[in-house]
Amino acid sequence: LVVHMTGLGHLAISRSLIVRTVRGLVFSHLRRLTARPDTWLIVENPEDLAVLTAAGIQPGHRVSILPGAGVDPEVYTPAPAPAGDPPTVAYAGRMIHSKGVTDLVAAHDLLADRGIALDVRLYGRLDDGNPEAISAAEIEAWTRRPRLSWLGHVNDVREIWRTADVSVLPAREREGMPRALLEAAACGRPLVVTNVPGCRHFVRDGVEGLIVPPGDPPRLADALACLAGDHELRQRMGTAARQRLIEGFTEAHVVDAVATVYRRILEERH
Repeated sequence: LVVHMTGLGHLAISRSLIVRTVRGLVFSHLRRLTARPDTWLIVENPEDLAVLTAAGIQPGHRVSILPGAGVDPEVYTPAPAPAGDPPTVAYAGRMIHSKGVTDLVAAHDLLADRGIALDVRLYGRLDDGNPEAISAAEIEAWTRRPRLSWLGHVNDVREIWRTADVSVLPAREREGMPRALLEAAACGRPLVVTNVPGCRHFVRDGVEGLIVPPGDPPRLADALACLAGDHELRQRMGTAARQRLIEGFTEAHVVDAVATVYRRILEERH
């Protein structure tokens, strides 16, 4: 049996009674599963593993960390720097509060107050039915601001990075290994992320991008302003982001890691 945890998110940190109850049930079930000698646990970053271990989930040597879902760098190739002015920042993901979209809008407003020109584009579908969902009415109100737009769902995310200078994922809660982050990196875009598990496992502050505290629009605005005003820095960090992906977060790395898991399972059975 292979148990693949793609992320812990709200389940790991919420203090609400309902979520704490569900968390207790889930972790109890995982403890029973991982106690079996034929169960292998897969997580997508070391900090998720630490949370599970602290909860008494002890898989021993039967655990692997995958680099997310991985992306193919031959499909997601570096895009030339957009020629537009001012620069464009893009968010690609679900329209939910835990992804920090409202913090990005607040940062946009702060930059506008400072007289810093920056286009902010939001890509992603509404998540109706999710208690974290941002309403269509609220998003429509956002788009009345100058230089802020919502483009909805995009079938081919490469189109996003052909026109955007910077990728931003201001998550308020822990992530697994966000695919949107890897896709932007593969396309050679610098990354602005928050200091949460998953994001900080890929981005090194000042190398592939900038890391800011979660839920801190002023610091997020500072990071965006820094990149907006420095073309060479954007280019350098974008190149580093793609290189980091190539060195350990491609589809080939994921396939090799999964193959290793099943090979070790078969070896133990024999």
